[in-house]
Amino acid sequence: MRVACSPALLLFFSVLALALAGTGCRTTGAAPRTAVSPDSLRAWISTPDARLLLAPQPAAAVADSAAAETVITLDPAQRFQTMDGFGYTLTGGSATLLRQLDAARRAALLQELFGNGPGS
Repeated sequence: MRVACSPALLLFFSVLALALAGTGCRTTGAAPRTAVSPDSLRAWISTPDARLLLAPQPAAAVADSAAAETVITLDPAQRFQTMDGFGYTLTGGSATLLRQLDAARRAALLQELFGNGPGS
């Protein structure tokens, strides 16, 4: 299905998208800590056998996280295994689109996505 769109409308939405993309992404440091009351924490549980279905649970114990903060120390002189990639998933739609490419373009794209050579 094709949708007709006037150039002015396309320009308007493009400018709007750019304006929105540039806002709200700035951070000014860590978020301030706020105290959490144990009474404000609520949890429910459901079990696969349906023995419990959204059953309310007793309040969980809350510890002061300031005393138990995790500290990560990075030592640039120490090396561990290298990162090989972050993975990728092909959906049915992606596979269909890949199948529609000519063989050379499909091979180049698959090499770029899944290859382990330079530029992959």
